Amino acid sequence: MTEKIKVPTFETLETFADQIDKKYASKEQMEAEVKAQVSRTYQPSGSVAFADLPELTEANLGKVYNVTGAFTTTDSFMEGAGAEYPAGTNVAVVKAGEDYKYDAMSGFVDLSAYAPSEQIAGDIAAAKTAAVTEANASTDEKLTAYIKAEDIEPITEEEIIALFNKK
Repeated sequence: MTEKIKVPTFETLETFADQIDKKYASKEQMEAEVKAQVSRTYQPSGSVAFADLPELTEANLGKVYNVTGAFTTTDSFMEGAGAEYPAGTNVAVVKAGEDYKYDAMSGFVDLSAYAPSEQIAGDIAAAKTAAVTEANASTDEKLTAYIKAEDIEPITEEEIIALFNKK
């Protein structure tokens, strides 16, 4: 008996293509979905005074506020109470377990109290020079009791032999 070969019909192929289309997304669809997810993560929501931060609710989840003045965190923050932040710090509403909390994300960091790298390099070079100068002076002082090479007179072979032949 001859076995029949199964050939897909047009309807079968069309159904299969629909299943593939439903299972996989195009590059454009993926990019659109990623953009949508990212835009849902954090939503810039303007500048507010610390006292005017919004309620910690699901409706405010993902909203980010620029706090206009310096502030100290309360128990409503992820890091707990007592952390100090400068004006310009961004604060987001996030979900932590079953609770909603504020999360201080960033802020202006004043680095004016720190030395610039050029100054540090100069200070290090000056310190090295001072250390070498001091070490040289200290060494010279310690060696004053010793004979300097330039003060040594060469001795002849006859003089050496004469030293050993003395009786």
